[in-house]
Amino acid sequence: MRETFEVVTVPRPVQPGVGTLPPRPVQMIKCSRCPASDCIPVYPSRLPIDAVTAKFRKRGWHVGDVGRHLCPACHHAKRRSSPKSESPVMSQPSRLSPKPKSAAMSQSSRPQAKPSASPAASDAIVNLYLILSDAYDRTKKAFKLGWDDERVARETGLAVAVVEERRERDFGPLTTAGLPEDLVAAVDAADKAMVALAGAHVAFNAAMERAAKAHAEMARLVARGS
Repeated sequence: MRETFEVVTVPRPVQPGVGTLPPRPVQMIKCSRCPASDCIPVYPSRLPIDAVTAKFRKRGWHVGDVGRHLCPACHHAKRRSSPKSESPVMSQPSRLSPKPKSAAMSQSSRPQAKPSASPAASDAIVNLYLILSDAYDRTKKAFKLGWDDERVARETGLAVAVVEERRERDFGPLTTAGLPEDLVAAVDAADKAMVALAGAHVAFNAAMERAAKAHAEMARLVARGS
């Protein structure tokens, strides 16, 4: 039995100062008409189907039966191309009514469907959500040090406006936009210094313990030889 939203594992981008992070599972939706896809990170566990459905519908997806989902572009094109139902009275031909247009003219007057999203665009959206999951702090409603909408746009190849819209809609707004960058850097440096100091303290205590043991052993050997 196929799942409505398949759980797949996708690689995450390399983080400066951290290196390669382990792949992250996501709940994926794929369009049945084009290669477009989208995803929602799975953290810490899979979300209920109703919650995932609501999130994808908020992004413009048509969530149907398994294997019959439609991306926003295909869903919009399908709705525009669906013929409107005619009433029985209007559907009857009239002697005074004008002659029907030719098939060629009616075909040309139909609205053209928008082009489907390319696989590269779908991959960029997936990569966008993976980067935001690592670079944006939901609790503080702020980017982590070194990250902002412009950098995320460069990493994904998307427009800054797209990054800002998706981030604010699905992750949250920014509340520290006015915080000076040098202050953020100073706080981060202080945190790192405290961590290094704590490590040095532990190493110093271990060295003192080894020295005490060596001194005790030396005193024992001297006492035995006297």
